[in-house]
Amino acid sequence: ENTLIGEPGRIKGLSGGEKRRLLFASEVLSDPPLLFADEVSIFRNRLEMQKT
Repeated sequence: ENTLIGEPGRIKGLSGGEKRRLLFASEVLSDPPLLFADEVSIFRNRLEMQKT
C-alpha cells in the first residue's frame, strides 16, 4: 500500500537523510548519462562507518 507524505508535489515529513536518499534514487532511476555524487559515505550505515 502506498503512503502519501505531505502535500502533493512537496517532500514534507521526511528527515534530511530520507530526502537525500529519495532524491538520489530519483536521479539514478532517471538513467542520467553522467551522475556526480559527492559525499558518497552519507549513504553508508553507521555500522559500516564504525568498521572503517
